[in-house]
Amino acid sequence: MRSSSTFKLQLAAMFAAGLSLHVNPADAVNKTWIAGDGSWNVAANWNPSGAPADGDAVFLTSSDGLSRTVTYNNVAIFASFPNTVVSASAGGTFIVNQAAFTHNGANLALGTTGRGIWNKTGGTLNVTTLNMATAGGSSGTFSHSGGTINSSTVNIGQTGNGTFLHSGGTLNVSGTVNVSDNNPGGSGYLELRDTARLIAPTITIHNGGTIAFPLDGLSSHLTTGTVILNAGGTWHEVGPVGENNDIDVFHHN
Repeated sequence: MRSSSTFKLQLAAMFAAGLSLHVNPADAVNKTWIAGDGSWNVAANWNPSGAPADGDAVFLTSSDGLSRTVTYNNVAIFASFPNTVVSASAGGTFIVNQAAFTHNGANLALGTTGRGIWNKTGGTLNVTTLNMATAGGSSGTFSHSGGTINSSTVNIGQTGNGTFLHSGGTLNVSGTVNVSDNNPGGSGYLELRDTARLIAPTITIHNGGTIAFPLDGLSSHLTTGTVILNAGGTWHEVGPVGENNDIDVFHHN
């Protein structure tokens, strides 16, 4: 049997090596932001107290009409959050700024009942689904200028107004990028520029959706794949479609 002192030494060694302990899923809770502006890793900014741990659902939400900015500095690099919601209603805006660190999870939703923004200038984001503007009247914006995003599906503008501004870093999508999704009142806008690189097998531009890219053409920013332009979807380009020699473009009227 291990002595108490031996176990404590082993724990100390794990933390010194930068490792984190995974909690039992049964211990996972809903973590809700209760502060004004602040840092993710400060325990007092959350209810219940303590920064989100592995398995916790995360709610960066408010309904008091005030805007808040959260600095993402999650040091629990192995933690995975099944659901992360960023949304302020009643006229406020909830903003998350990520310049480093790693965020892992199943679903990241920006703008569910109001406005949510995630500004990413570095670090890594690993999520199964990235959703922007999931309800009527909502607004979700993702600004990606550095680091890496890995996702299975990206939905830009579902029933609300979604925007993805991609000016740097890499977006790796194993499935589909949906720009809008045909819901009345919803819209989606995807902008590729500067050093942005989007790797995806399929981008579908639905009714109410727009994809914008500069003179150097779509192929300068999109690594192979198919672009499906449905009725009501829009190209916004300076250079002609013919410059995109390695991209298959299908127009569905």
